[in-house]
Amino acid sequence: MVNKHPQVKWAEVADSLYVTFEVSDASDAKIECTEDELKFKATSGNDTFEANLKLKGKVKPDDKETKWVITGRHVECHLVKEESERWEGLLADKKLGKNLVKPDFDRWIDSDDEAEGAGFDMGAMGGGMGMGGMGGMPGMGGMGGMPGMGGMGGMGGMGGMPGMGGMGGDGGMDMAKLQEMMAQMKDAPGGDAGGEDGDDEDDEDDLPDLEDAD
Repeated sequence: MVNKHPQVKWAEVADSLYVTFEVSDASDAKIECTEDELKFKATSGNDTFEANLKLKGKVKPDDKETKWVITGRHVECHLVKEESERWEGLLADKKLGKNLVKPDFDRWIDSDDEAEGAGFDMGAMGGGMGMGGMGGMPGMGGMGGMPGMGGMGGMGGMGGMPGMGGMGGDGGMDMAKLQEMMAQMKDAPGGDAGGEDGDDEDDEDDLPDLEDAD
């Protein structure tokens, strides 16, 4: 079976390219990138798609921002250029480019817009795979496991502290018991609060009469 050539779309800014291979539900996708060539191969259903693109300029295969991602309808590639300049074309062979590629008007950014700060929307490349030795970097997505720190919520067990509310036991000192204790204190020897006053009176009887002292 002869492999099919996918429809290719492209767009550029001064420092990078965005290349899209239009293959729906691509599986077993493989991307190889060298400084001046981009190779693509994937299957979709019973068809196999393949493309070898000889680039007009040079790119940086090992740059961390040179990467690719599979979406539901496309395989998208972001390529960082070796030199920051516009190519005004994707392929080295202009004639071949007319038949195989077309501008990606959804991503196209002209030089005036770029000068005002416009750039590619890289949202789809968040989990993209590198084309060089950095290919393993997408695994960094595993950092999402950090939310497990939510287990710290167990600290809520400190809520047991409200048990200190038992201090409210002061309310247990009912008035009957309090009165009983006061009565016992009063009946005890020398416990009568008024006893002290009686002693004072006896002391006063022992004092000599002031007139007699004269």
